[in-house]
Amino acid sequence: MTSVLSSESAADVVASSSRHDVRDYTLAHLGKSVFWVAGDALTMCILIRYSGYQPAAAGWLFLAALFWNAICDVAVGYWADRRAATGRSLAPILCVTAPMLGIAFVVSLFLRPQEWPWTLLAALVFRTSFALFDVPHNTMMARMSTTPAIGLRIANLRTIAAGTAALAVGFVALPLLDSGGEVYALPLVLGLSSVSIVLMLPFLGVLPRLERLPYQPTAIVCSPAAAPTLGFTRLCAISACGTVVLAALSKAIFHLDLVHNRWAKAALLAMMLGRIAAIVTAGGLIARFGKARTLCIAYTAATLLIMGLPVALAAGEWMPLVFFLLLGLALGTEIIVSWLILAALVRASTASMRYGASRFGIFTMITKVTTGIGGLILGLLLSSPDTTATPLPVMQGATLWSLCALAAVGTTVAAWLTRTKHAMKSSQ
Repeated sequence: MTSVLSSESAADVVASSSRHDVRDYTLAHLGKSVFWVAGDALTMCILIRYSGYQPAAAGWLFLAALFWNAICDVAVGYWADRRAATGRSLAPILCVTAPMLGIAFVVSLFLRPQEWPWTLLAALVFRTSFALFDVPHNTMMARMSTTPAIGLRIANLRTIAAGTAALAVGFVALPLLDSGGEVYALPLVLGLSSVSIVLMLPFLGVLPRLERLPYQPTAIVCSPAAAPTLGFTRLCAISACGTVVLAALSKAIFHLDLVHNRWAKAALLAMMLGRIAAIVTAGGLIARFGKARTLCIAYTAATLLIMGLPVALAAGEWMPLVFFLLLGLALGTEIIVSWLILAALVRASTASMRYGASRFGIFTMITKVTTGIGGLILGLLLSSPDTTATPLPVMQGATLWSLCALAAVGTTVAAWLTRTKHAMKSSQ
């Protein structure tokens, strides 16, 4: 396999793969995003409310599973690169991985605290299976982004799929917030898991062909002028600072004092709608300011919004919905831009033929470790004396302000890391 194709052959590849392959890639992203969003948003809630775990214990279990997932991401990345070098496809292995992913996810949520070793084992199997599917799937983004326009299209479709998955999880979460939600919890999660597996399967049929696409289709795409100016290490640091706090904040939606707000149940949905709306605004911001500066704008906006959360909650009525809609918009912009930069970094690297999947694995490792830490932070905060002791603990004033302060520090640091002279070059 050569690292550079002619312009004519690259155009042929785009014409043959940009229709059905992008569709199947997007459906697979929708399916795996349901598992990611449900695992991120519902795990703490279900373990605490329905399975009987203490908040701190649920936080430690969540962190352990995400930490293991992070290790698997790096291992799978290197393994996928070695397998690609020998011309062997991952499709047969992923055919077994997909159903195992769904079964382990359901089991990891509905065991009692006395059976915590089995809960942990199921969570580790779920996270291992997720890494086996997630890293190779993410890697195809760099292979399929044969032009900047197609790269942006794929990034937007990923955001649509992730937002749709989040909306689906949000709708599933609505009855879980009601009294007697335990009646619906297992059937809803089981149905959601089954549908997600079905969505992931078509991608396995096109994967062998996508694995043969080079990372660098034309000399123009790989020229120094087209290379991103925001380095891989800095991008990982930015993602780490932003993810750890935004992960804690997104999980906190279930534990905010919204009982007096008739729109409370729509808070998570509003945040997910904001993420989808980012598709409309992200392209224009990137065209005007460049990727690095757009990333800075997104994190700066998130900082301002986070500090206004207690005020929005106190205002009641529709103000929390506006807050979460805008926060989702900032978060969605950050996700789109980060993945665009990552794909461009992999495509611009001369070592991408050997280490393309590894780069994606390292990046998702950072995301998952920090997401796990965010879950632990929330669990510890919910164990504070200021928290109302109910089946689903509710944060009060001091705890909420502590969470907002921590989150604002993280997003501020993330924004600062993007605003360097190197990162603000016009070529970015």
